[in-house]
Amino acid sequence: HGDLDTRLHDEHKGLDRLIAPLVYYSAILGREIVVPIGFITDYASVPRIIGAYLLFGGRGKRASVIHDWLYSGGIKGISREIADKIFLEALEATGYYAATRWPMYLGVRLGGWVAWSKPNVPQTPKVEALMEAA
Repeated sequence: HGDLDTRLHDEHKGLDRLIAPLVYYSAILGREIVVPIGFITDYASVPRIIGAYLLFGGRGKRASVIHDWLYSGGIKGISREIADKIFLEALEATGYYAATRWPMYLGVRLGGWVAWSKPNVPQTPKVEALMEAA
């Protein structure tokens, strides 16, 4: 459960770039997940519907970076369902109550198919190479 250390990448698109690796131990996988330096994230893609964004926008940033990495192909061979369960696990591990965790999890289960198995945003060649090697 490492710290999230980012730098602004694109203010207009709401993108940040990791300047230190983000490390998370997943009990579901039984291993660490390491999101590398340079990975670019948009965090959780909460719809800009007023109620949804007011309730969930800006929450779960560490879990969202892990989820973005998994959806981008950072670990080969895991299913979308497992990636979403790891998101739920990470939300709980970072202290979010069920009233926040479950709606966010249901959101990725219902809408995540659109973004599955492709980078959430364009990545640097170095990060793309790491994803290919994973």
